[in-house]
Amino acid sequence: MEQVSRRARPRRSAAETYQREFAVLSGFCARSLVMTEDGPQPLEWIAVGDKVLTRGAGFQPVLWVEHNKLSMSTLQHLPELAPVRVERGAFDDDLPNRDMMLSPSQLIYVERTFDKDSDDGVLIAADVLAPRLVPIERPKAERVNYVSLLLDGHHLIQVEGVWAGSLFIADAANNLPDSDPICTQLRDRVMEPVAPILPREDSQVFLANKNASLLHKRA
Repeated sequence: MEQVSRRARPRRSAAETYQREFAVLSGFCARSLVMTEDGPQPLEWIAVGDKVLTRGAGFQPVLWVEHNKLSMSTLQHLPELAPVRVERGAFDDDLPNRDMMLSPSQLIYVERTFDKDSDDGVLIAADVLAPRLVPIERPKAERVNYVSLLLDGHHLIQVEGVWAGSLFIADAANNLPDSDPICTQLRDRVMEPVAPILPREDSQVFLANKNASLLHKRA
């Protein structure tokens, strides 16, 4: 029998992976608490110039705040954009600190092992985590406001105690305001992800590995 060679899948850039496999809308629902220089603050209170805690880079200034407001009509026509709820303590004994509502495409940092000295983690979209390690529930929502923070580069920020990706430039490449010279400069720059962004297929394989850990180290 003639054997048919299996072609290796072409390698995608982080931006291609994210844009092809996940919705373009990321972020957390309003009232989610992000760690700032002044302690936890609701995301919708954050303004340009405020500094938020990042993993490994200390406090970094916010360059732009993205608000994506979806109406009840939009969510009825595109239910896949409805937020997911992560219950308090789903990732660890006290993480997240409270029930957390976020976009299904929001990237969450997942460590590969239980080694607390390791930074060898990956980024997985919230809805991909749902069938596996955490009890994520997709609630009914009449309307939603997803808030994302753009920093000078891709960073991990702490929301409700959980490390999650800041706004990845691929998300906002077509939405950054032309009037802001900083955003214009960022639009033309290729942003490297702070950790590997796993495609859906690879995420399922990764999460099936019993060594995958959802422990989130404190800064």
